Amino acid sequence: RLALPRAQALPPPRTGVWLRGRKICAIGVHCGRHVTSHGLALNCCTDLRWFDHIVPCGLEGLGVTSLSEELQRHVTVDEILEPFLDAFQEAFQCTLTFPEEPVGLPPWVEET
Repeated sequence: RLALPRAQALPPPRTGVWLRGRKICAIGVHCGRHVTSHGLALNCCTDLRWFDHIVPCGLEGLGVTSLSEELQRHVTVDEILEPFLDAFQEAFQCTLTFPEEPVGLPPWVEET
């Protein structure tokens, strides 16, 4: 596992994972048209310059960071995926399964 001892999850309005006052992981939920979706964005090797042009998560004056920035080496999604999924299963006491074929949208949802 990656050692980020100062990383902490915070409640709204700073929902996400923060490290030294900078957001490293965004978490979100969306509900609409009888479908609920959720997800997260963990900044692995993100080009942080893009965040200079927006107000990330609507939070003025707060920065963004990445695993590569914090660990001072290139950290890819492929490198972090397995340890992340292992930690997720441990934290939520669950077993993740993945379908062989993409599931697609429920029949009542129209693609746009």
